[in-house]
Amino acid sequence: MTRFSRLRRRALSVLGLGALASTTLIGTAAAANATPAPAIQLADDDTCISTALDVVFLVDATGSMGGYINAMKNIAIDASGTITTAGGNVALVDYLDEGDPYIAQTLTDFTDDPAAFQTAAESLSLGYGGDTPEAVLYGLNHSLNELSWTPGSARAIILMTDAGYHDPDVGDPSLTTSGLVSSMQAANVQLFPILADSWIEADYADLVAGAGGSITTVDGSDATIEEVISSVVDEVVSRPWVEFDEPAYSTPAGADLTLQTLSGAACLPLNVAEWQWDFLDGEPTITGELGDAAVVRYAEPGTYTASVTLTTVDGQTATKTVEIEVTEATVVPPTTTPPTTTEPTTTTEPTTTTPPTSTEPTTPPTTEEPTATAEPTETVVPTSSSEPTDTAKPVMKPSADGKDDGGGLASTGADNLLPMLLVGLAGTLAGALLLIFRKVRANS
Repeated sequence: MTRFSRLRRRALSVLGLGALASTTLIGTAAAANATPAPAIQLADDDTCISTALDVVFLVDATGSMGGYINAMKNIAIDASGTITTAGGNVALVDYLDEGDPYIAQTLTDFTDDPAAFQTAAESLSLGYGGDTPEAVLYGLNHSLNELSWTPGSARAIILMTDAGYHDPDVGDPSLTTSGLVSSMQAANVQLFPILADSWIEADYADLVAGAGGSITTVDGSDATIEEVISSVVDEVVSRPWVEFDEPAYSTPAGADLTLQTLSGAACLPLNVAEWQWDFLDGEPTITGELGDAAVVRYAEPGTYTASVTLTTVDGQTATKTVEIEVTEATVVPPTTTPPTTTEPTTTTEPTTTTPPTSTEPTTPPTTEEPTATAEPTETVVPTSSSEPTDTAKPVMKPSADGKDDGGGLASTGADNLLPMLLVGLAGTLAGALLLIFRKVRANS
């Protein structure tokens, strides 16, 4: 398509953009009423953590844009003021096509200084382009990888163009629509194309559906160009956000993992119409319903990626991707329960009596031999006149060593008591018999 024919087909758009070039009050008003930058809501708390907002203006700088590039510059400059007033950062990138002096370049990295952005925008020049499709995918990839994005920021690319794009890209055939969708999801970047013509809207439908965002066309709209751009900037500034409660996850294979999200817009909870989960590699087992959280279980170790997109009742979307590291399953040995054995009743052992302490036998004291042995008194047995006097019993004398000396008994020691009693008893019996004998004889 020639530059002349393009300009002729876009006469209405050029007139609208030209009108904006002479009117900057809309941008100023938008800055005064800007919605605060998105922030992450703390659980069970009414306060918020401020989240940075990074916005890239990606501008088609090919020759066909010459009729309204000045209007585009003013749009970008005014919008940058709105974004920085809301606490955000802005960057400016332009792109051409393969075979031109460059395919994409950075005019300014992220800055919160509107004057610095304006200086970069005023340096923008046009030319080249060749065929109708341009290097949009190359410009998107450049924006994702060559700019200094704020870690954890809410991110958006506002694309301004009047043409479609090569898919795959001519300068880098590895760049495709599906590949860029995955890259934007991973980087948490949403895309907001502002198209000069509605007839190219279908070219960007897949990119926006995958990355999140919205498409705005200038022609065919009842709103003025100023209102169109102001609406897009407000949407970017107040866009919903979604985050995971962890920057990355790690779980053993076979274990349940909860992927919990946090979401909001300007510290307020969202009225979410739909949650969409995509598991980009691997097919985990999903437990329960998918909503603001997902409970998944991966069977094999590896590195996986999950993505969630929320859509509000107003049609706004937010997308976030997270990495999941699945490790080897932890093997827990089964607990072995020993069989229950009935223990026999224990019989109480009898108490062992401690034997008395053995003592050495005591040697009995030596009995001194008596100096003189008293002669026992003679027992005189009464006699009858007719009978001769009975001879007294022989006297038994103990031996010096206490033993019987041949006719007597020992007179000492408890062991000699019984013999002594027997001897005494014998003597008594003998006396009794003698009396009986005498009486019998006297009576005869």
